Amino acid sequence: MKIIIVFLLVLAAFGADGINKVEIKSIENRVLKADVFGKNINSLLVIYNNNNITNSCKLKASGATFDSIIRKWELTCNLPNISSKLEIRYLDSLNKPNQLTKFIE
Repeated sequence: MKIIIVFLLVLAAFGADGINKVEIKSIENRVLKADVFGKNINSLLVIYNNNNITNSCKLKASGATFDSIIRKWELTCNLPNISSKLEIRYLDSLNKPNQLTKFIE
């Protein structure tokens, strides 16, 4: 029991608070589907063709939660009908900037 309490304290202290990982599941018919893992998703930016399209994307909670804190999100974005670079930018749990980049034809 003490080990679990220590683990939870370390987890809380060292910030399981930001975004831990972003995985692109699919890009079909100009629709991006990705999984976002983390509690605080405020730092998430989706940029396509050098334009911020974050506001036109949808985030839906999609993971089982044992303490009513959502840690998995499903991101869905409709992409414009042009070939360009897709960037997903976010801050990780240590507040370091991360970026996932993919060229979409």
